[in-house]
Amino acid sequence: MINITNLIIWFAVGFIIVYFIRTFHIKRVIKKRTDIHSQENSFTFKKAYKKSILFFPFYFLPIWLLCSYFYFSNTLHKDVVLEGIIVAVLWVSLLIVFDFFIWLQTKEKQKMSWKEIYLKSQPWTSLMYYTTMISPIIVALIIYKK
Repeated sequence: MINITNLIIWFAVGFIIVYFIRTFHIKRVIKKRTDIHSQENSFTFKKAYKKSILFFPFYFLPIWLLCSYFYFSNTLHKDVVLEGIIVAVLWVSLLIVFDFFIWLQTKEKQKMSWKEIYLKSQPWTSLMYYTTMISPIIVALIIYKK
């Protein structure tokens, strides 16, 4: 039913793309703000994260939809909707775990508290996880209708 290898490969592809886009966007905000306000202290990672987080769900949706499409492109059985739900739960679970370790447990100067990421960044953090969760379900429903 579920192709674990395919599931992990397309999760890894989606996660790497999303992670690099997020990091690039945050660094771009830092660079832009420090160029404008060169007299002030450098624009911190936390401030840049807060400025750029509202764009993250818009990155997540097309990337996870494409990864879901490529995952389900090899699916030929009739339980594709159930598989979409299972893939959605697995992907969002993996994403939460990886986000926790990457954004909260790093030993770098951009270390943020769980409160800053999960509570003060609402509703954007939830929307990122929701887009990750609904993408495989949407693609599975589209394939099921065919």
